[in-house]
Amino acid sequence: MNTKNLIFAGYLLMILVLGNSCIKTLNDQLPEMEPKLVVNAAISPDSILTVNISQSVPVLNNESSDNAPFVSGAAINFYEDGQYLFQLSETENGYYKKPDFTPVPDHSYQIEIEKQGFQKVKAVTTIPATVLIDSFDTTVTIDDYGDYQDILIKCKLKYTDDVAAENYYAVECYSTYFNEDNEKFVEKQYIYVDENEEYFYDKPYGELLWTDKLTNGQTVTIKFTLYPYYGYYSPEGNEDRSVKYTIYFKSLEENYYKYKKSLYLYYENGGGDDPFTEPVLIYTNVEDGLGIFGGCNNDTTSFNYTIEY
Repeated sequence: MNTKNLIFAGYLLMILVLGNSCIKTLNDQLPEMEPKLVVNAAISPDSILTVNISQSVPVLNNESSDNAPFVSGAAINFYEDGQYLFQLSETENGYYKKPDFTPVPDHSYQIEIEKQGFQKVKAVTTIPATVLIDSFDTTVTIDDYGDYQDILIKCKLKYTDDVAAENYYAVECYSTYFNEDNEKFVEKQYIYVDENEEYFYDKPYGELLWTDKLTNGQTVTIKFTLYPYYGYYSPEGNEDRSVKYTIYFKSLEENYYKYKKSLYLYYENGGGDDPFTEPVLIYTNVEDGLGIFGGCNNDTTSFNYTIEY
């Protein structure tokens, strides 16, 4: 998630106080609001435990990656099932990490964050059980328009929902390839949906997001399409032009799902830039602060596709 995403919750706080879709700039007439700590963390068994801390800023501030309000010098205490384990170590740009710890399902995890000048915040999450991919298939088709062709990779992902639990899902895809200088690149792929639209909350920014409300306990096949990027280069002297696609089938903890859903709604409404849309409250599970401390679990599959020139 990029820098702007980390502070959307802070923007929302100011927008809601203004309480109007059409904002008139009042300069020094706007009240100063006490900044809050903003937490951005999604923990899972297959990634390094990482928490990013920033602070909320007024909506009229000129914010960019050069002056992002990262918070340094915070104390982040980490608990498992109410038992204190350790403090996370600060690295850079508001990131705090613990490389040698792996959270597991069926346990409760809590963070408590203290920083001078801010109210102490805390948040709790769990790691959901992994829902496995039963099967995954791809079919490549070509739409010929005469002057150009569209290559479509049609994907079918099948899974079986757990009838005993409320499940929250997401699908993401990343491509891995090398350029002409043999440099490795990993890029998020956009995902397009032609079927199953009734399942999904929405489809923005290349991620599918849905619950088991309509499919509880069922075996489900999700169908989606990838469009391979043009312009991949093979390293000099290497004729292998294959691109690796990795599909992440995510099981989300409920708070993390609600946060993602509200964030996408925020994007749909102009990301705070459209004065003619209603303000959107971004979901938070951070007590006395803003942001998200969520849990997820992944099953993955991958395939290679060779770009033809």
